[in-house]
Amino acid sequence: MQAFKSRTVIFTVVLVVIISALVFWLSTTSDNQLVSAEQNKQTMDVKTPSAQQNKQAASVEDLLANLEQKLQNQPDNMQGWLLLAKSYRYLQRDSAAQSALEKAQALGFKGTLDVAQTDASRKPNPVDQLSTPLPMNDLLQNYLVKNTTKSKNSGRAKTHSIAKNTGSILLRVSLSEALTQTVSPDTTVFIFVRPYINQQIVAGPPLAAVRKQVRDLPLYIALNDQMAMLPDHNISSTEQVVVGARLAISGNPVKQAGDIEEISQAVSTATQPTVSLVISNVFAAKSQG
Repeated sequence: MQAFKSRTVIFTVVLVVIISALVFWLSTTSDNQLVSAEQNKQTMDVKTPSAQQNKQAASVEDLLANLEQKLQNQPDNMQGWLLLAKSYRYLQRDSAAQSALEKAQALGFKGTLDVAQTDASRKPNPVDQLSTPLPMNDLLQNYLVKNTTKSKNSGRAKTHSIAKNTGSILLRVSLSEALTQTVSPDTTVFIFVRPYINQQIVAGPPLAAVRKQVRDLPLYIALNDQMAMLPDHNISSTEQVVVGARLAISGNPVKQAGDIEEISQAVSTATQPTVSLVISNVFAAKSQG
């Protein structure tokens, strides 16, 4: 979904850039009232681009046709041919862009538009590539800068958040061979995660909790924030945790005499840790991955 939204924003930005450039150029070389009206409409629409894509696409075609007709009457207008080439380049119409570029070059233009670059993985960002900017008004320029910066910062923030805490622990729970022979398959197994702060296990509601039975073992499970008992009191809320598994002989979630419990060593939540617990008669920490 996020990738689709990103493509939608880029598509809209490209159309707005082209429309603004074409309108600017046509309005400075013509008194056509339709051009002035289009300019006003696009300035108003710039704040809500997602609702305007179909209209903008149609507007681009109309403006390109207008520009092509004007250039038929002004074949020696290098800026006009260059603008046409840039517009086609952003629309990925490489053949038409190359043709317009050659006309601009014949009139003295010395640059290139890199129109031969069609590999999707190498396509330039339409905003980043405006080193020789198309004509546009200040409102549009501010819109492009604001939205591009916001998108990049949002991506960095999400990446940082993921790196800081995954909010998930992979756990393997099994039963020792000795207990397998003596414990009923219907015996309750409580699996839980607790905070580990200042080298101590913190009592209170667990950060995550799951109820299983011995018959479910050995068990592979991903413990995550969705298993929290209280809002904001979850795996993501602390830097280190321990994972426990208890055979509740009494069936009570609170530890009772006769229960058999295993607790892991402390693990960091900065990456998705893998913990392995083997429930036995010995109350000792097992391995961590």
